[in-house]
Amino acid sequence: MRLACIFFIMILTSGCFPMSATYFKPSGDSGAETTFGCSAIPDNFRYRDKTSEYVVGVNQYRILLHVEALKSDKVSWEKSDFEINVDGKIIKLKAGKWTEAYPREPCGGYTDAWGCNVYENYNLYIDNPALEAAKVIVVKPPTPSVNGKPMNISTIKFKRVKGVLFSPLNC
Repeated sequence: MRLACIFFIMILTSGCFPMSATYFKPSGDSGAETTFGCSAIPDNFRYRDKTSEYVVGVNQYRILLHVEALKSDKVSWEKSDFEINVDGKIIKLKAGKWTEAYPREPCGGYTDAWGCNVYENYNLYIDNPALEAAKVIVVKPPTPSVNGKPMNISTIKFKRVKGVLFSPLNC
């Protein structure tokens, strides 16, 4: 009982709680595994440039393509064709238009006063029912370009795994 009480107090004071999750763990070159947004699940792969980043994520329902760049930058597809290999079955896809861009201001209302950059976020979600039962998904992602310069990307392997993760309570 005492151990359970200590554990409960730790959860309340840390703001996190353990959870079991099944997710697609990514691996690849020239990028890194990461979480996206408020999620504690590291099912995304991030490429970084000097002032921009490109995130490719996979869950059991869809593929996420996300670019964040300076508000003044022009973001487009250098190569919009891409393919996914779902348990040995190749599916050819084409990246369409981004959803409407939304801003991120790291300094909030003090952007001008503190000389902070303002970023634009571009998202594209591609639903695919073949992902639901997959064990391994290999993605050769489309190539975005920022101001006409293509980002350096690689093939990403997503493997279905189970794990215990720590999720924030206030998210």
